[in-house]
Amino acid sequence: MIENHLTRITTKRLIIRPYEVGDALELKTAIDESLEHLLPWMPWAKYEPEPLGDKIARIQEWETNFKQHKDFFYGIFSSNNKTLIGSTGLHPRRGPGKLEIGYWIRASFIGKGYATEAAYGLTKAGLFSLPISHLLILMSDHNLRSQRIPEKLNYSYLGIKKPGDPKRPTKIFEISAEEFIEIPQYEPVQF
Repeated sequence: MIENHLTRITTKRLIIRPYEVGDALELKTAIDESLEHLLPWMPWAKYEPEPLGDKIARIQEWETNFKQHKDFFYGIFSSNNKTLIGSTGLHPRRGPGKLEIGYWIRASFIGKGYATEAAYGLTKAGLFSLPISHLLILMSDHNLRSQRIPEKLNYSYLGIKKPGDPKRPTKIFEISAEEFIEIPQYEPVQF
């Protein structure tokens, strides 16, 4: 459990903040229109599309977990806080002192650098405001687009983990505060 947590991170173009129930329709719309893109990479996407009521219940669960410092789901919003560009999170599923960053970008915003900018903001904020030693990013070894993100952000490649499903080997990247390098194109980051 993380005792303190981040409630808002801003970058040049983005606001990264916890989901609220009022975001449910925007989240559903973003996922529904991105489903073809998400299915190969996100195991949860096979349960989509999900009814709006289920999205509301899911966000309520995320809010509870966030308040209890158990897990941290964030929406990636445009700088005016109106358009959901994607989703990210800091997930404590990799052992003490480590958090995993996950992310996906709405199909209509792919290729514009938003995933890298969000991962950079979350990396900087996480490493310099939370009581952790490392952040990790994991992805399918076939997801070359996603792999470029930790490489650009100076994460170290740790290797491939073979999960229970041999069709889904996972690449693992890790970074510590000592390895973090500021990248001017993604600054300023406020948290």
